[in-house]
Amino acid sequence: MKKYLLLLIALLLCVVPTFAGAEGAEAFYFAPFEAEDLNGEETVTEAVFENAVFTFINFWATWCPPCVAELPALAVLDEETDGDIQVIGVLMDAISPRGERDENAIAAMRVLLDNAQAEFPVLYPEGEAILGVMFGIQAVPTTLVVDQQGLVVDIHVGAMSLQQWLAYADSLLDDA
Repeated sequence: MKKYLLLLIALLLCVVPTFAGAEGAEAFYFAPFEAEDLNGEETVTEAVFENAVFTFINFWATWCPPCVAELPALAVLDEETDGDIQVIGVLMDAISPRGERDENAIAAMRVLLDNAQAEFPVLYPEGEAILGVMFGIQAVPTTLVVDQQGLVVDIHVGAMSLQQWLAYADSLLDDA
């Protein structure tokens, strides 16, 4: 019960002001977090935002065809933007409906990332900050654009092609 109460509080503190109407929604800072990289390579915190001009946090699921289809584009975006853009995934189905780690989804994620030649980190959705945002997302894929200070400057819902992602990234970088 305490776990669900914490999730509800996180949802109210982190999500309600940010997702109330995507257009015109006020920008917000991504709350401090610590999450496990599902490739087992590292623990990721909000300090990761300092590594690039913009961080694209892509919330996706292995059962989502548009999510899977855009993985190669996100991999190229992450590799070919000279460090100005970094991509981080959050695997929505890494947590089962019972709130437990879903090893089948994590195994499927590894195969999908290998097929897409994607080397960006994918996080296990844990901690109040990530779970709070995750529960505010109504569709996958959804990508949050975060600047170096942790400010979420845009939210993009839906998949895009490589050309669309590159054009979008160029426009963000031009305005930065």
